[in-house]
Amino acid sequence: MKKNNKKKSTNCLIICHGKSEYLLANYLKSNLRIPAKIVSDKNGKKSIQINSLKNLFSGKYFKSKNILENHYGLNINENFKIFIIMDTDDCNKEEALNYKNKSMFKNYWFYKFVIPIYNEPNIENVIKSSNLSAMKNKTDVHRIFPIDDNINKIESIIFVSSKLKKCNSTNMDIMFEHLLDMKKLI
Repeated sequence: MKKNNKKKSTNCLIICHGKSEYLLANYLKSNLRIPAKIVSDKNGKKSIQINSLKNLFSGKYFKSKNILENHYGLNINENFKIFIIMDTDDCNKEEALNYKNKSMFKNYWFYKFVIPIYNEPNIENVIKSSNLSAMKNKTDVHRIFPIDDNINKIESIIFVSSKLKKCNSTNMDIMFEHLLDMKKLI
């Protein structure tokens, strides 16, 4: 079998806590049409907790740069980012702090690429406190994006990002801005 020598262009990995985070990341990826790889447990049906991230990162796919690149089809360079979207309601305060300040990742080779994205206490509360459309359940995350004939999907993503930027319970706007910047480069 011939090895695929096609240049890898994916330089963004998004690790999702659960269903809402997975659907949000997938919405952004597909509507911005950007090359990002989304990692979750069973498409978000099973959640990844802050205190279980070490299990994920000690696994075979995160052992080295080459293994991670080959498994996920990534291009790990100076622009590479690993966004980890987590709720803080399922860990203690010390674990949440170590997550937010990145100290829990300091012993991993990919430390410099990690951008911890937090939702305090969870993404549903962040959406509510940001005055975005109400979600009835976790599969309604797409409803936070305004639907209007006079606004396109990128403008609606920018709108949501601006609302999140004003919310002190999250830093999700950082990920939104990076993904929007990726779109500009395509």
